Amino acid sequence: MIESLVAITILITAILGPITIASKGIASAGYVRDQTTAFFLAQEGLEYVRNIRDSNAFVTPPGGWLSGLSTCVPPGACIIDSPNNTINTCAGVCPAIRYDNSTHLYGYDSTFGATNFTRTINISSTVPDEEVVVSSVVTWKRAAFLERTVVLEETLFHWQK
Repeated sequence: MIESLVAITILITAILGPITIASKGIASAGYVRDQTTAFFLAQEGLEYVRNIRDSNAFVTPPGGWLSGLSTCVPPGACIIDSPNNTINTCAGVCPAIRYDNSTHLYGYDSTFGATNFTRTINISSTVPDEEVVVSSVVTWKRAAFLERTVVLEETLFHWQK
């Protein structure tokens, strides 16, 4: 009887170890997927702002180097919808980014499916009319985990002066 109990205990221990490792691996894979998506969404926000700055250099007659980005300057923040090429003010809590399964694009179109990612863009001036710091912040929460954040910052210069 005692030998049977010892054998069962060893067998249960041998089975539970790999199952625990597998479940932790699956949870970690989900977290890493979300973290990678958040990083790419934050990077997209920075690239969109850089593209607007660069495109403003080719406008005739020339406008401001940050023309079209005034809604992203504090005290406010903005959201960028790349598929629709729009920038909107984010008053209070920014809405969650949505995902389109057919095109695999992230945006704010109401036909897209909901996600747990929120992106906020802020532009703060460091040297008036010469230098700004663009901050792209993506937050997300998955199930019982704490809220996570990815913050990317880039300094942009008024290079076409």
